[in-house]
Amino acid sequence: MKRKIKKKLFLAILSLVFAICNITAANVNVTASVTPGLTISISAEPSASNLVLTTSTTIKIATVTETTNIKAFTVSMLSINGGSLVGNSVGATLSYTLEYYDTGTTPGTPTPITLTNVYQVVFLANSKTNRLGDAKDLVISYTIIQGGLPADTYEDTIYILIEPV
Repeated sequence: MKRKIKKKLFLAILSLVFAICNITAANVNVTASVTPGLTISISAEPSASNLVLTTSTTIKIATVTETTNIKAFTVSMLSINGGSLVGNSVGATLSYTLEYYDTGTTPGTPTPITLTNVYQVVFLANSKTNRLGDAKDLVISYTIIQGGLPADTYEDTIYILIEPV
């Protein structure tokens, strides 16, 4: 009788072991990714299309907003006319420099940017921007030569590029 009880107990334990061994587990892999994003937007000031070319001046012409979730990026600029305002009819030129710096800060002594007709890096960042972007002022400076400029409409186009490092 003891033997039957031991045999039944052994079979019950063996059944429990098989039941435990037959338990399966499931898993799910979760993968998420953030797409690298780089955008740059330019908000021109009214002064950008109405510069006074009778006196030397330094004036803000735009706010540039950089937005990126990439930790290292550059901002580059080029000028179609190589950093000069060019008269449409007489072809006279007026060279200028730019400054590019954080809005809300007083321009100290930033290095003036002399543009060419080839992209050149004007800003190197080693951290991503805040969620709404980082705004920078774009300021133009020029000196009117003695005798002034001939009557004409003067123009240049500046291209601004943002890209990862």
